[in-house]
Amino acid sequence: MKNPIVGLVVVASHVESGGERGQALLSEARTALRDAGMDVVGPSEVVWDVSGAASAARRVRDAHANLLLILHCSWVVDSLQLLLVRDSGIPALLWAVPYPETYSLASVKHFSSVLARVGIFSRWGYGLPTEPRFAEQTADLARTAAVVARFRSSRAALVTTRSTWRVAGPQDATYDEWDMSTSLGITIVHVEMEDFVSRVASIGERDARDVLAQKVGHYGHVEVGDDRLVPSAKVYLAAKLLRDEMELDALAVACYPTHFGLCNLAASWLSDEGWHLDPEGDVGHAVMANALMALRPVPVALAEPVMLDRQQDLLYLRHEGSAPASVAVDASQVYVIPCGDATGTIVEFPLRAKSQTTAVTFAGRNGSYKLWTARLTVEPVSIEDWTRLGRGFLAAVSCRGGGSHLLDAAFDAGTDHHMLLQEGDTVGAVADLAGMWGIETVNLV
Repeated sequence: MKNPIVGLVVVASHVESGGERGQALLSEARTALRDAGMDVVGPSEVVWDVSGAASAARRVRDAHANLLLILHCSWVVDSLQLLLVRDSGIPALLWAVPYPETYSLASVKHFSSVLARVGIFSRWGYGLPTEPRFAEQTADLARTAAVVARFRSSRAALVTTRSTWRVAGPQDATYDEWDMSTSLGITIVHVEMEDFVSRVASIGERDARDVLAQKVGHYGHVEVGDDRLVPSAKVYLAAKLLRDEMELDALAVACYPTHFGLCNLAASWLSDEGWHLDPEGDVGHAVMANALMALRPVPVALAEPVMLDRQQDLLYLRHEGSAPASVAVDASQVYVIPCGDATGTIVEFPLRAKSQTTAVTFAGRNGSYKLWTARLTVEPVSIEDWTRLGRGFLAAVSCRGGGSHLLDAAFDAGTDHHMLLQEGDTVGAVADLAGMWGIETVNLV
């Protein structure tokens, strides 16, 4: 991923104290941001008035910056800041410096409240540019802003059998697809299942076997032969070709139920490489999974609730098997088994225990979309319990308040049944992503 671009603007007022520090703060801020791996654009002088703000906003916009960082040397009038925010057209980070006579913090607090009331995204920070948190907080927000900019003009392919039809609207699309495009910037393109299957069949067997030589040798239990492995390798290569040719940010293939197992093994491999293929035609979660991996280069697994253990207060999540094998305890617990028709294959294992895992669920309609998040603990599942509970990709999760509380919260909030699981705590980053994207976010637990 390219370095995020930060538009740095230091502002001050002639009638307030603090502007005399502006050039030094600007120099220190530029150095800190560049040392942290960001590209920095913006004026080389302190901005004192509206004309200076107009010039600064133009420079930031023309440089295609991802984040606007406004550092307040003093109290600054709203109109100057509003011009910067509106004309640059990107998310803003308002930064205050710790000098009480300047009213810098009060200025940031005031303008932040104005932006919140008019529905414009911003975040705030406090401290000197020489302090580590200045560059760290800016870098985190700038990277998130870069991800949002990418996915606001993203393209997702849906592979499915879809003949020409209509009820009272578009021919081969749906109003949901048009709505997602106009509201979130996600363009959905259709690929006929027959065309995709033909593309898979055209992949050479030697190329497929080269993939297998790299991918399956370390798995503990491969219970299928070449009659299923080779087709999975061809699906993997075909999906990558489709991604590159159509410049896709996400791919969803409607395998269930007529092509059950067609894409599962390929999806597992692709997720381990940092790109999510959804095997159930779930476009929204395919996009969000790839956005999560753009935020943090950690694989994402798809699951859904299947059982509540009230005695241990654990919620079990399961999927038929397309999760990245890297999230298993180790390769010895990974099973590759037959599924569906003559070439279907799935990947099974219990998810490894982890003290911090983030769950994300996406849904919406008519321009109103939500991301629900939850901070989970993944508990260990023995192979014996995994077998007893029906195998598949299985995760035993809990949270503050227990698994029953998580399930109650999910029902009360009206979440979708699909959950994306990513190791680590990304709740804050997801909230920032949602805020910049214009998506409501709700933290369940």
